[in-house]
Amino acid sequence: MNFRCFILAAAGIALAARAEDRDLRPRFEYVREMDSMVARGQHGRLLIPGDVFGRSYNFPNDLRILDENGAQWPIFLHIPNSHPEREILVPEILNQSYVQGRTPFLQFDLVLPPSINGTMPVHSQIDLATSGKDYIRRVEVYSYDVHDQLALMATGHLTCFAQQSDAHNRQVNYPASDARRLHVRIYPNAQNMEETFSLNSVRLICRAAVEAARERVNATELQVPESEKENDAEVRIFDLAFENRPVDQIVFEVDNHSFARSVSVYGRNSATDPWVRLGGGVIHAQDEDRKPGLKLRRSRCRFLKLQVFHHDDLPLEINSIRLEAIPRYLVFEAASDKSAALYYGAWGMPSAKHDLRDRIQPGKIEEMQLVSLGESRRNDIAEIHPLRKHIRLIGVLAVGAVSLLVIWILVSMLKQQGLPKES
Repeated sequence: MNFRCFILAAAGIALAARAEDRDLRPRFEYVREMDSMVARGQHGRLLIPGDVFGRSYNFPNDLRILDENGAQWPIFLHIPNSHPEREILVPEILNQSYVQGRTPFLQFDLVLPPSINGTMPVHSQIDLATSGKDYIRRVEVYSYDVHDQLALMATGHLTCFAQQSDAHNRQVNYPASDARRLHVRIYPNAQNMEETFSLNSVRLICRAAVEAARERVNATELQVPESEKENDAEVRIFDLAFENRPVDQIVFEVDNHSFARSVSVYGRNSATDPWVRLGGGVIHAQDEDRKPGLKLRRSRCRFLKLQVFHHDDLPLEINSIRLEAIPRYLVFEAASDKSAALYYGAWGMPSAKHDLRDRIQPGKIEEMQLVSLGESRRNDIAEIHPLRKHIRLIGVLAVGAVSLLVIWILVSMLKQQGLPKES
């Protein structure tokens, strides 16, 4: 009998917890009030503040918009992306030769095959793969005018640093052109004019991309400990204030007019964690060819460490370093006319199940009302849910208890029926 009472009590607790879960507000540790009212049925969006990334226990699953009665509003996470339209063209290489002289160079012509419909595609980038490593090679891209004379379109640089696998550049951008014929010159490494190299491949790229807008990430630059300093690199360390803060691009403002430097980026969430490499690349400025920033693909950290390598050269004169992120939005549909708030930071919270994303055209999101949020504060009513931290464990135990109850009932029924006696 005692065992039966225990099972029934456990089932009762599970049902009570389930009933208590109908109003999710007590489950969340943090809340931000929405500063403006939204009419029932209308759509809107809010910019996710930096502290939400660090205070969520399972971002974005433990994010909810709840009104003053605890009713859930349909939501989904929206991250604006770039929309690249990219087509690769493989031209024919003609007249390849190495020109000797005071400033030698490798030259060749590129000819695109005739297009099927009679129109030439518009291209704006050349991708050059050459042999060798550890170099900075100047590239000049020319077009032919109506008199078959060369006209300079752009100057760029191919870079490759042997010490860092992702510190290289193969592309040169030029004004969009439908020219069928181009002339290209590649000059040897400025530090080794006698080097020899070969051309491995050439591609022309038709590219039209709409870059997603970015927001500046507030960060505090920290003093670099002696143990973190490098002899051949300038080291910078930043504190982004909150854990798991996304950063998508780093932009350097440099006084130097001509430079090329490899950069390594490391991150961690705690000051006691080991640094984890997040990526790297090349920043450079050569003539009119400038690339002052680099992109990151998986930076979700509170602390960032940058190593700007100068090796045997002088350190760069860096005026500022800007951290940028693509804004993350929470798109919602007002389920009532009541005031609402963003709740976050809950244990064991499953992802929100709504079909709102399927009902909204992606192009309409940028036109939606942008709702601002109040300051972050502790959720006062969270204290009335003392078991909120253990809700997942309670659910598992409750399911187990109910299963035992079912098994116990089945065993009891079999015992009551009894086994047939042998004759």
